[in-house]
Amino acid sequence: MRQLLWAALALPLCAQAAGTDCPTLQRATFTSAVQDREPVDDITALPADAAQLMFYTEVMGGSGEALHHRWYQNNEAISDVTLSVGSDQWRTWSSKTLQDRPQQPGDQWRVDVTTDSGCELGSWTLTLGAATGTTKQHEVSSTATTFDMDAAINTIHELLTVGDISAARLAIKRASKYADGTDRQEALTELDEQTRSLAELNKEIRQRQISLARAHLQTLLASVPAQSPVYGQLKNREALLNRLSPPADSDLKTVASE
Repeated sequence: MRQLLWAALALPLCAQAAGTDCPTLQRATFTSAVQDREPVDDITALPADAAQLMFYTEVMGGSGEALHHRWYQNNEAISDVTLSVGSDQWRTWSSKTLQDRPQQPGDQWRVDVTTDSGCELGSWTLTLGAATGTTKQHEVSSTATTFDMDAAINTIHELLTVGDISAARLAIKRASKYADGTDRQEALTELDEQTRSLAELNKEIRQRQISLARAHLQTLLASVPAQSPVYGQLKNREALLNRLSPPADSDLKTVASE
């Protein structure tokens, strides 16, 4: 009998940090994929050997805020994905590559949704079932398929646009294996370096190293081209830093003189 990964949805939390207006979580669900900024399904069951799991959220009233999708495996913190909220109605998601971590039936994946300002918006859990072998079959069939580099680049840009840094770096790594020319390889290497720097900046902000993050941000804004998908995320981080701790007059004069 085929055993599957069953989803247990916890009641959304409404904890609010003192003096903070929390965004409203309109939708939140595990899904197998996202197309046109919408989940293709709401997962209540998934084979244990699935290659990837995604978590999708839609928030209202959170423009300028930053969401955190905190991923846990068996209550062990695995990753903290920072997702910038670009408008008062915003859809965004994060992903986890399941094949990279040992799993067995009964294991649990959990995502906690919070904000940089301290709001706790909810917690969702999936419990792992038995493997079915479907992933192995998919891998065999995919080896005969020509790699679509243009589609891969579009996916990387979309992931960076919504702030899913972890998934973007995995996609860059995979695309680099198929890069067909020096120019394409150099572009992917440059994008990987920008993305790694963005991840380091996110860590500094999470740790409230505001002065260090602000200096790091100014260096990146001066070096990352405006046409890069990372540049928009840097501007979002600039707005977030200013909201967390407005720059002093001396800082503004220093920036203006450079």
